Amino acid sequence: MTDEKPNTDATEMSGTRAVAARAAEPPSPFDDDPDWLYDAEDEAPLASAVPTVSRANLQQRDNFASAGEFVLHHGRDVDVRGRTFLIHGKDNEPRVKLQLARQKRTGKVIPAWEVEPARINLEGPEVEALYAHLTAARENLGVKEQTAYLLVRLGADPNITGLEALLKMVAENPGSLAGLTDTVGADQLGALRALVNIGRFRLAKQELERLIAENPIEGVFQRWFEENDWVFGTEYVERWTKGNRRITADSSIDLMFIAVDGFADIFELKRPGPTVFIQPADRNFLVPSSDLNAAFGQAVHYLAEADNYVSNNLMRGVPLYRPRVRLVIGRSNGWTEEHWKAYRDTTAAWHRIELLTYDMVLRRIDLLIATMTRELRTKTVPEPVADVIDVFG
Repeated sequence: MTDEKPNTDATEMSGTRAVAARAAEPPSPFDDDPDWLYDAEDEAPLASAVPTVSRANLQQRDNFASAGEFVLHHGRDVDVRGRTFLIHGKDNEPRVKLQLARQKRTGKVIPAWEVEPARINLEGPEVEALYAHLTAARENLGVKEQTAYLLVRLGADPNITGLEALLKMVAENPGSLAGLTDTVGADQLGALRALVNIGRFRLAKQELERLIAENPIEGVFQRWFEENDWVFGTEYVERWTKGNRRITADSSIDLMFIAVDGFADIFELKRPGPTVFIQPADRNFLVPSSDLNAAFGQAVHYLAEADNYVSNNLMRGVPLYRPRVRLVIGRSNGWTEEHWKAYRDTTAAWHRIELLTYDMVLRRIDLLIATMTRELRTKTVPEPVADVIDVFG
């Protein structure tokens, strides 16, 4: 009986072919045919300027630069490959294009490749349209949760819609995008924070302007200040939300903010409608209006009760000690120099009471926006608000 030896040659040949098949790289579908790089309707074909163009001398030209090739899809019989490149047309304007090509395998063991005739060039707006159609298709087909695309165009003409969509995604599901903080640099995160704050400040200002025009009840303004307590800058650490805000059995403080020293200040809110200063018929100077005098009297009462809070059971646990009162009332957008002098004369005589008009609050927001915008332009993004803000500009 003769032992049969395995066909080692066949086995080795099969193994060699398998390794070769795995290692084989397809030729580039973008070689030796540069004519299709240009759109005939608005650009001169590169081949007309260079009769014989190969990949080597193509990349040496000043009007072409490739970012490399990539595989979009690796199928059983066909690959879809792409390349991005920068090229200058006859108008000498740079264009970034996306090239797509299909490659079909014709061999079985060691694949041989052939490039199908169709090639596609896409420029920036066309790529954006492609993303938009892909997203719309997934929404229509009900698979948005599986795959969704978001394209944000930057530069001189940013795609604000894409940025809004990105911020909406973060707001709706912040946990899913928390990993970005591990990959995005501190400067970029700081710039994004500044950008978000600018948007937040602008929306808040628009809302306050609307409320000022409508002049609703004081409670509506109180809710706005509660939601936008940043408007008073870093002088205050937080808004007081623990326990009650009753200063007496029948009086409740509108707002209290904790200053950096740990003690609370009082904010008394009136409506923007009342006139702040008036000129009596028998006077040649401005005096506080009856509305301002009434608000001032209320502030004085709060200070007196706060100074006695140690013996007041209602105020136990509230960090009130020698507080200041900030009174917000009326408008100052039409004030003359005489009004501002009256403002200075009046408030100079007030002890621990500060007067703010609603226009001064709007001015604070403008200054915050200007500060954040300036920081973005200089690419330095410190903490979002300044310690001292000149409300008069």
